[in-house]
This record gives sequence, structure tokens and C-alpha cells, in this order.
Amino acid sequence: KSAVPVVTPNEGVENQTQSEPRACATGIQSLSSGATESTNSMRQTGSVGVVVSTGEGGVTSSKGSLETLIARLRNQARESKSSCALLSLGNALRLRQEVSGEEAGGNRSFGAEAAERFVETLERQPRNVTAWVQLAILQLSCGEYVSARKMAKHATRVRSDSGLAVAHAVYGVASQLLGDCEAAENSYNTALQLINDQHSTTTAQHHQAALAAGTHDSVVAPGVTSGDVIGNDTDRASEELSELTAHSISAVYNNIGNLLRQRGREHYADALVAFEKALAVGGDSAVIHNNIAITHIANNCLEKADEEFRAALSLESSFECAQSNLLKLRAYSKRQSEPTNHGHRAELVETPR
Repeated sequence: KSAVPVVTPNEGVENQTQSEPRACATGIQSLSSGATESTNSMRQTGSVGVVVSTGEGGVTSSKGSLETLIARLRNQARESKSSCALLSLGNALRLRQEVSGEEAGGNRSFGAEAAERFVETLERQPRNVTAWVQLAILQLSCGEYVSARKMAKHATRVRSDSGLAVAHAVYGVASQLLGDCEAAENSYNTALQLINDQHSTTTAQHHQAALAAGTHDSVVAPGVTSGDVIGNDTDRASEELSELTAHSISAVYNNIGNLLRQRGREHYADALVAFEKALAVGGDSAVIHNNIAITHIANNCLEKADEEFRAALSLESSFECAQSNLLKLRAYSKRQSEPTNHGHRAELVETPR
């Protein structure tokens, strides 16, 4: 959840970031940890969610199991000292930092320990895309956007068959947070192209492998041949790939929507189109409905914003970001409906970006 300023009513509403990966996420999704940017902005969300599940050593554990996972990975890292073990431990520690502000081992935070593990990984494998990307996300969470962009740039320059889409997406997040909208847009578009290319290549490889294995059909059940079974397996693999690809594309479109909204009123319509694409590709998402609502507020469409916040909460009732925004929107709307001393409704004021 990486924070970016948004144009909203002057009534204080919090802005949440997403290097979260909440994918992602973050203010911005980097393919999706909450922070308050200013009292004059909404809490917007995105993702770095895809980041945590992409590349070697990716970890996608829930909060409840992170402690056990970290303990097990620490033992594995001590015993094997392999790059994969160190990277997995670093990823788990980074996730642990995101879900808690607690510290481990005195003054050593989970994030600091995660950084150490990623650095150890890079000492062994200087061209490890995932380690560079995870370090970039750590820098984003600390507000060190310049260093985050440098680390993401390192990752984009590595010749690799995996992780480059995420690297470009994170570079886009850092660029957006630094106000370099053109670089951010280019990076997001590159990420989308890489995701699509990788999906097409992997699908073709699955299909070719299935054809090679099923050259000679044999009967495995009455009326069912080995070719039928292979075809079903290929379909299932394609469905899994499609789900991951859809999630990644949806996250990037969410980032593009945030970017377009940041550019100003003339881009609000395009921002809404990007958010709708994110929903169409990745399915219903509380995060995206929240961001659509913020765009409606920026465009002074408060009733539509109310509907979108409620849509977000219908999907995720405990989504604090949408809860907070909805309460503050309704309080603001109530005050705007009351006549002023001159008998007029107060105007909606945009905050400076």
C-alpha cells in the first residue's frame, strides 16, 4: 500500500498505502501497509499482493501462520544457507512486518531482518530479480522512494524469464510516488505486456508437453483415452495460469487507475475505465471499489461514492479502509446538506496535490 495524494474533499480522510501487496497494493498496487499520508486525503488502496507470490522463494502465508512459518524457515536457512531458503525467510519476514508493528529481537524490526536476508541472497546471486524486488518493496514501505526505484531498476535490467513483470510494476509504483507519471505509465504498460507474453508462452509450453505425452492414446476407462485425460489436465493448468495472470493484470490496471486520478479531473473518466477493467479481469475486489469511490468523490459524485464504499464492504465487511472512508464521507455529506449562514450549501473543496 504505497501512498499517493488524491484529490478529495477538504474534510480529513485518511490515505492508506499499499506496497502490500494486498496486493500490492497501496495507495498503489504494485501488481498490493497502511500509512496515513495527510489529514486531507482519502484512504486509497492498491496492491503489492502479486509481488509476494511471484518469483523464487515467494511466500503467500496468512498472518496466523507467519510465526510458525518464520521459525521453520529460520531453521532451514541456518541448516542449508541456500539462496532459496534465505529468500523465502526474507519474504516471510517482510510480510510479518506488514501485518504488525512489533519488533523482533530488541530493536531489530522484522523489516530490518528481512533486508539482511535479501542482501545475503544477493551476495550469493547478484542477479536475483526477486531479491531486488523485495528490497524495493521494503524501501517503499519506509518512504524511501528514490532507493526503491533504484532497486527496482536493478531488477528490470536482469535477464530473467520470471519476475520482470513485477519488477516493472514496482518501478512504476516508485515512479508514481515520486511524481514521475510518465515513467510510471510506461512501466505499468511494460508490466502488462510481459504478463501477457509470459502467459501465452507458458500456456503454449503446457499444450506442447501434453501433445508430446499423448502421442499414442491408450484406453484408461471405458470411452476415455489418455488423450482425453491429458486434455483435461491441460485445461486445469490453463485455468490456474489464467487466474494468476488475471490477478496480476487486475492489479496493474488498479495502479493505472490511481495514476490517472492523480493526474487531475480531465483524467477521471479514464481512471474509472481502468478500474472497471481491473474488475472485469480480476473479479470483484473491495480494494478496487474503494478506489472507484475515491474517484467519484474527486469528481463530486458523492452518491456514487457511497454506493462503491458499500460495495467494497459487502465484499469485505472488516475492510477498515472502506469503513473509515464511508463514515467520513457521510459526515461530510451531512454537513454539506445543511444550509450555511448565507442559505447556500458549502462547496466541495479539492485539496492541493
